Amino acid sequence: MSEEEDAELREGDSTVDGGTSENVYTWTQKWATIQMQLKQLHRECDELLGSSRTSNPKKFGLTNAELADLRDENKCLELAFDKWDDDLYRTLSVIRAKVREFTSNAENLPEQTLRKSALELEHRITRYKSQQKVDFDSIMAEEERLSSLMENASRRFSKWQQSSFLTSSPKKYNPAAYQSCGGRPEEDPRLEEIRKAIMKIADQIDHEGGRTGGWSTADHEAFLKVVTGCPGRQPEGLLREQVMDKIIRKLPSQLGHDEVKEHIDWWGRYNELEADKKALMERYRERKELWQRKQGDDHEADLAAERRMAEKRRAAEEAARVERKRLIEQWKKEKEEAARKREEEAVASRAVTSGPNVSELERRSKEKQRLTAYREEKLRREQEEQRLRREREATARRCRSTERPRFEQRNAEIIRGLTNARAQREDSEIKAQRREQKKRRIKAREEEKKEQTELMDTERKKHGVVVAEKFGKATGSFAGS
Repeated sequence: MSEEEDAELREGDSTVDGGTSENVYTWTQKWATIQMQLKQLHRECDELLGSSRTSNPKKFGLTNAELADLRDENKCLELAFDKWDDDLYRTLSVIRAKVREFTSNAENLPEQTLRKSALELEHRITRYKSQQKVDFDSIMAEEERLSSLMENASRRFSKWQQSSFLTSSPKKYNPAAYQSCGGRPEEDPRLEEIRKAIMKIADQIDHEGGRTGGWSTADHEAFLKVVTGCPGRQPEGLLREQVMDKIIRKLPSQLGHDEVKEHIDWWGRYNELEADKKALMERYRERKELWQRKQGDDHEADLAAERRMAEKRRAAEEAARVERKRLIEQWKKEKEEAARKREEEAVASRAVTSGPNVSELERRSKEKQRLTAYREEKLRREQEEQRLRREREATARRCRSTERPRFEQRNAEIIRGLTNARAQREDSEIKAQRREQKKRRIKAREEEKKEQTELMDTERKKHGVVVAEKFGKATGSFAGS
């Protein structure tokens, strides 16, 4: 980032930030102090590394292999910081340009276009804030991990100072004893393989056109705008005809269908290479930390710290995922609400005839005031939510140790109550089942008695008929005689 861009970004804009001149002045002073400290730190590091190339490395208590690792690590950190810095300020520059364009053209734009531009700008800012929140959580997790490693290293150093071998004569350094198979002294061969794989991926990305794939910056940014607006960002989804036509329409240059298709294929390969590179960088750091921990005596503590940091990292990622999901849901609700309001206003505008120009200007002025008030209210709500969240976290931390027994007692009482209620409910169910079984038995006995009664009645009827027939026969025979 150039000094002109840096100065432009640090100017501040009262129409966008909503801050006072005192806040801007304080922020500028802090920025200048941080810049001075950063330059001083860079100068000291450069002097240390420059003098280490010409002087004896043992003067700094380091070996040649350790100095080489330090230079490589410094180079990797500089490249990673430059990439992060470029991405951060490029996105911020685009947002500031959009905000300035919106504020300068707001009075001359129609109402529908003004609303559409405001929603698009708000969505862009929300997405930028969400990404920065994720990056901030990752940096915080990394900071905690490094702090834990520093504490473990400090404890090991204290043990070394108190141990007896410091008072004895030092052993002569033998490079052959630490020489690995084809590697540098005190170096893990696997680290060199991972480093070469990372450089190979970086060379492949540069060979295929760098971060823009051989396109101009304007064309690639227009391509990214369309890609980020698509539901699916995989090449298979981008190769649909309607998506490709939209990309071609948005490009500043007159590029053809085949060129856009090739760029989409490159985009898929670029994302895969970046993912592989990121995974290799993570493996490199983990492997290097593991290799360095093997040289110390506090291996179990380091493993425990690594597990804790992995849990914190997963917790941070989960929190970031939940935050992204919440922001997306909030954006969808706001978008639906805005669409509903636009539909209602469109229906109302069709029902009412258009007024004079003075009424239109007044309406636009009121709309602009409502938009400004909405932004201020939204900013105030966000600040209030952040303040309440910090207060809740502080209160939770204060009450965690004092309120735990009470919470445990309350939970035990709740569990006992639930257990008693469940036991009572089970007793009631058992009693109800018994009553139901008793009713069924009584009903079965009644039906059995009824069947027996009917059977006896049938038998009686049959017996009566037989007796009658016999009596009739006897009467007939008597009459004949």
